[in-house]
Amino acid sequence: MSKTTKLFKVEPMIIVFGGKKGAGKDTCADILRRYISKCQYNKQGKIVETVSINFADKLREVCADLFGMSLTQMIDPKLKETTLTTWPYQTPRHILQQFATEGIRGHWPDMWVRHWSNRTVLELRLGNIVIATDMRFPNERAAIQKLALSEGVPFVVINVERPSLSEQIDTHVSEMSAGRLGHHVEIINDGSIKELDNWVPLAVATALRHPQKETKEGRES
Repeated sequence: MSKTTKLFKVEPMIIVFGGKKGAGKDTCADILRRYISKCQYNKQGKIVETVSINFADKLREVCADLFGMSLTQMIDPKLKETTLTTWPYQTPRHILQQFATEGIRGHWPDMWVRHWSNRTVLELRLGNIVIATDMRFPNERAAIQKLALSEGVPFVVINVERPSLSEQIDTHVSEMSAGRLGHHVEIINDGSIKELDNWVPLAVATALRHPQKETKEGRES
């Protein structure tokens, strides 16, 4: 595929990569950002930026202050699974899961959704593309669709599946619904990075061409 080939219209939209931890969601997002940067001018000649906004962004800010964790510790795949040598002597992933779900969601289920929505609206109205990689709950899925409809922009949900993860089970509620919240297209991440470079923009283009073909748990809705 040519570096300058534009497979879809570059305009304000919401693009979400869902799937289990380690599936390759962030890698896919990075590939998409690089692709859009090569064909980011809209019809008016304005540059359309890609902005990463995740539901857990505010969560990480709060936990950094409360638990003294660095952003790197909370996003690096290996460091997220490394037990802290200081209080509370748990892994960053466990702390984030417990604080976000059992702590905040148990009392205010839409806390992280509201923060995500407020930031996303601002970026869409600036003419930018918003990319998220951590959709895990039904109310997050509903918020994406509701916001896209209210702002009059397209939205795409792509499920990323890595077959080699099939035997790895995380029983936390935030992982149990991963890949089961409804998606427009699925990427099977079992090839090379070069192949993924081609698959990601093609997946977005396919979903935009056929927005009505949304699936849930592998079935057409």
